[in-house]
Amino acid sequence: MHCAEFVTKLTDFKTVIGTSSCNSAVQALNLLANIVFALLNSVKRDLKLPDIIIQLNQLYSRIKAGTTFKNRTSLQTSKGTMRKSRLKDYIAGILIGASSIFSPASNVAVAQETKQEASIDDLTQSEVDRLMLRESVDDILKEEYDSGRIQKVVYNSSSGRTNFRELVYQEHLPASQRKPVIMLVADAIYREWLKKDGYVANKGDAIAVKKLAQKYDKFKIVLYDPTVDPEFKGIGEGKAKLGKELKGESVSSTPFIAMYWVDNQNHDFQKVYSFKGGPVGPSANKGVLELLEILNKEIKSKYSDSF
Repeated sequence: MHCAEFVTKLTDFKTVIGTSSCNSAVQALNLLANIVFALLNSVKRDLKLPDIIIQLNQLYSRIKAGTTFKNRTSLQTSKGTMRKSRLKDYIAGILIGASSIFSPASNVAVAQETKQEASIDDLTQSEVDRLMLRESVDDILKEEYDSGRIQKVVYNSSSGRTNFRELVYQEHLPASQRKPVIMLVADAIYREWLKKDGYVANKGDAIAVKKLAQKYDKFKIVLYDPTVDPEFKGIGEGKAKLGKELKGESVSSTPFIAMYWVDNQNHDFQKVYSFKGGPVGPSANKGVLELLEILNKEIKSKYSDSF
């Protein structure tokens, strides 16, 4: 992002927050604006920036942790309602842009840092951080839903079953014509019976699958939210009773990633790999890159039509 682009974005930011009934959010946003304006003024005066960069990073951490907006799911502005997920993404973009543009490091140093930060297939830690700010798995995968790249398992009350087998096993097609499938079993939205750290794992797996969907265009990508099955029951403390369909796939909890394709030895279309769990704890965001690398290696080593 160039300086002029950043100034334009900042101006838009000041306009967006406008006036709001959510005082705590507005205070936090105004604080952000003041810090960034101080940053701009310091640049104009050719002053040193370490303290301001530190303030930016601290505020970014607060926003990422969800403490500033924990009691609101949206912000009412003069231009309408902005969902928390979009608001956090917007703020994160400004903060990351400010830090990258006006850091005391030279352009060469910034380029080197960016190169070091890039991981598998150009997914960067910054991109993971931005996506983690979104509220839910559904928010993270929104673009893929809208484009049809990711399909959801749904329950049909008339037939009394889901479309899981049609989407994943594609039983209406000969085995040789079935597409390879990556299925993510995850809670599409956060629910009260879930543990918050456990839901972070759901979001982390969703980011990894989002990246796989972008790379492996020959694969079908499916999301199975276990709550669509009428047999599902949330017990509490992060535990739930899953339906028979998922139990039949050896799924006992979320998140869970499974891969399906025609096995080279017996020529049957079947589940060939599964990964249970996801990144949690303070290093959860970094764990997303590690998970993605694991999944990539599995596909490249086991799927015959290598990419």
